[in-house]
Amino acid sequence: MAIKSDHGSNTLSINGLPVFSDVRQPELTGGQVGLVTHSVVGQFDKMLTTTPIGDQPFKDDFTSDAPGWTSQSGQWNVANGTYNNGAVQQTSITLAPIHTDHQVQSDRTSSFTVRARMVNPYANAGNLVGLVFNYGAASYSEVVFSPTGVAKMNRVTNGTVQTLATATYNGRRNVWFDVTLDSTPSVWVDGEKIFDHVTAANPDSAPAGDVGLITHWAPGRFDDVWFDHGVFRSSCSESFASGPVPETVSGTWTVNAGTLNATSVNAGSIALPCASRSASGLLCRAIATTELVVPRSMPTARVSSDACGRGVCPGSWISSRLIVAQLRDWSGERVPRQRISRDSAGAGPPF
Repeated sequence: MAIKSDHGSNTLSINGLPVFSDVRQPELTGGQVGLVTHSVVGQFDKMLTTTPIGDQPFKDDFTSDAPGWTSQSGQWNVANGTYNNGAVQQTSITLAPIHTDHQVQSDRTSSFTVRARMVNPYANAGNLVGLVFNYGAASYSEVVFSPTGVAKMNRVTNGTVQTLATATYNGRRNVWFDVTLDSTPSVWVDGEKIFDHVTAANPDSAPAGDVGLITHWAPGRFDDVWFDHGVFRSSCSESFASGPVPETVSGTWTVNAGTLNATSVNAGSIALPCASRSASGLLCRAIATTELVVPRSMPTARVSSDACGRGVCPGSWISSRLIVAQLRDWSGERVPRQRISRDSAGAGPPF
C-alpha cells in the first residue's frame, strides 16, 4: 500500500493499482505520519517515508566554487571560503538551485527552509544584505538587513517596493549573523524569530519563484547556505527488525519477528514510527494487513474526534476477496467507497 500526499492532493494505491486519485484537502498536508488500526489487531512491516519531489537539499560552504548558483546582477565570486558580491549598486542578486511552486502536480519545491550566514562591511541604513525569494525577475520578495539593526521584509513589483514588516535584530557592521527563512514565510536571526508568517510576501499566499541572495548598495559576503524541505529533515525507513517500540499515541503496540504489531482492539490505535517527521508532501509505503493513515494534524498526547482537523485521512481495509478502500474525514464525513478485485490488483509502477 502506498499513499502519496502532494500539495494537498492525496493518492492511494494498493499493490501498485491506484484506488483513489487526486483527493484534495482544504490545506497543504502537515503533521506527523503514523500507523493506525480501528477495532482490529494488525501487523505492519517495511514502512518508508521520503521527501517530496523537488529540489534536493544541499549545504554550500563555498570552499572552492558555487555550484548551481546563477548570478542575475552584480559581481558574484567565491574567494577565501565565502560567496561575495563585489558590486556596490542598487540591487545585486544571485539565485540558488531552488525553484518553488505551489501548483498541484508541479515537481517543484512547495515548502522549504533556507539558512545563510552573512556579513555587511558597510555602516549606513541603506546598505543592505539578505535573502530573496519568490523571484520572478520583475517581481520578488526579500528579507534584508541593515548594519543599523533594522530588518525588513519587502515585496518588490516592477521596481516598486512595498514594506510588509519591520523588526529589529542585533546586527552591526562587520559582524557575521545567521539568517533562517522558511516558506511560510518566517525569519529567524541567530535563532530568534523576528518575522512570523508574513503571508503577503508569498504570491497567492504560497511560495512561487526562485530563492537566492541579495544586496542593495553593499558588497556583502555569505557563507554556509543550507537548503532543506520545510517538513522533512531526512527520510525515514523502518523495517522493524528489532525494538524499541516507536512512539505511540494510543493502543498497545509490539515489535516482534520483523513487524510492528497493533495488539489491542479498540476504537483507534496509532503509532508514530517516524515521530520527528511531518508531512507537507510525502510518499508512504507499507505492507499492512490493516490500515495506514497520514493525518494532517496529530496531537501528541491523545486521540480525539478532530485529530485530523478537517483534513482527509487516507486508509484501507483488506478483505479476503476484495480490497475495500475508503477515505474518511475524521469529523465524520466520508467519500463513497470504491472496490477493486484482488485478482486485478497488478504490481504496477511505484510512485
